Amino acid sequence: MKHLEFIQTIVSRMGNNSFLIKGWSVTLVAAILALTANNPNIYLLAVAIFPALAFWGLDAYYLRQERLFRKLYKDVIRGEVDIYLMETSDYKCRVDSWLKTFFSPSILPFHGIVTGVVVVIVVIFQV
Repeated sequence: MKHLEFIQTIVSRMGNNSFLIKGWSVTLVAAILALTANNPNIYLLAVAIFPALAFWGLDAYYLRQERLFRKLYKDVIRGEVDIYLMETSDYKCRVDSWLKTFFSPSILPFHGIVTGVVVVIVVIFQV
């Protein structure tokens, strides 16, 4: 049971990290866009794309890690894993790659909208 608690703690931490990343993404992108409100600078606006994409990638990483530990959790319940083993490398072929997770329906709408808004604002101010 303690092994399952350890894994569940990790899964919860990954979910919490994902939540914090979404908050930081919106905050940082909004702050950069607010800095350019009075004096629109195309280069500063374009800089807002990089944190949006970076946070998107980081969120995909944590989501993939969460999925790996969920697979481990299931195998621990079935008794297929040595006690207190926390290694997830055996599950990498059974879980979507980082790139597929990047476009996962659970994070694509949020980060796609944030990045899309930045791109639209850059295009508007470029013209």
